[in-house]
Amino acid sequence: MQALLELVNSIEHRLRVVSDQMHQLKQTNASLREELLQAQVELSQKNDSIREWKMKHEALQTANSLAGSDRNTSKAKKQIDRLIEEIDACLEQVSLD
Repeated sequence: MQALLELVNSIEHRLRVVSDQMHQLKQTNASLREELLQAQVELSQKNDSIREWKMKHEALQTANSLAGSDRNTSKAKKQIDRLIEEIDACLEQVSLD
């Protein structure tokens, strides 16, 4: 009878330990999920900033090419053609909607 009582107490103690560990892991998981969400928001903001800076850089290169030397003229023309194609594609999408 004593051995059975000790076994029950041992199992009860183990269950408490596992329950405590599970509770702690749930809290850690919630904290990590929050950190992940914050990191995703920050990454999205940085990607938007990078995209914006790339557009500014391309615009500056185009402006410099148009005002600059002959060697940059072909690059500027290609970039203008690409931009016109993008605008045409956007107009086509708008007209399809």
